[in-house]
Amino acid sequence: MFKRTMAGTGALSAILVVALSGPGAGCRTEAGPQAHAPAKPPHDPWLHGSEAEKFHQVETQMRGLDIAMMEVGYRFTELYFAGKDRNWPYAKYQAEKIGHVIRLGIERRPKRAVSAQPFLAEDVPAILQAIDKRNDEVFNTGMERLRSSCMRCHVAEKLPEFTLEFPEHRISPIRTVR
Repeated sequence: MFKRTMAGTGALSAILVVALSGPGAGCRTEAGPQAHAPAKPPHDPWLHGSEAEKFHQVETQMRGLDIAMMEVGYRFTELYFAGKDRNWPYAKYQAEKIGHVIRLGIERRPKRAVSAQPFLAEDVPAILQAIDKRNDEVFNTGMERLRSSCMRCHVAEKLPEFTLEFPEHRISPIRTVR
């Protein structure tokens, strides 16, 4: 089985090399084999225009806080399960990253800073203190505080109303190392 897999991989690799080498690469012509390097595609940067226009394009790609909030949601779930697993170093890592993502987000959208300040100044430090105590009850209280703070910030920003529930299922394959 292993030999067949390796042979199949070798054949696939050869096909990919020929296909990716460009038109006519590895092909014989009437004059014989050609030994040229594949043509390098022309450089086509996705950023165009003046420096200001390029910065605007990058800003558009990074968007406001919606992409950051997707990351915060992912990290909130990781934080929650890290605490349930009593994987305190991983929980601390996720809580710190949540704060970092929010800080970067309000750098891009400073008009959101007022609503995010209590979260950054009070709630992220509170969950970090709860993690340092390595106590399930204190951690659960810290997570409830973080959850409530998320919803308050969204209300303050007049975003669509929602309820943030604690996750029921893991979305990451990361588990506690034993």
